[in-house]
Amino acid sequence: MDYPLIVFTSKQPKRNKMSSWFASVSEEEIISMNEEAVPKNTKMATKFGVTVFNGKLFNLSNLVF
Repeated sequence: MDYPLIVFTSKQPKRNKMSSWFASVSEEEIISMNEEAVPKNTKMATKFGVTVFNGKLFNLSNLVF
């Protein structure tokens, strides 16, 4: 009696899922999402801190102790 040849392998068929797995997003969309992620108050506080750090708001050398 002849038995049919059965082969078990761990190989999976190759599937191209990368295109369906990740969305196609333009660079402009990524930039807008990053800008929207930071609250407006944080942006204003950071801008004020940078202005003070750069000495554009007032000059510390003019202070008299």
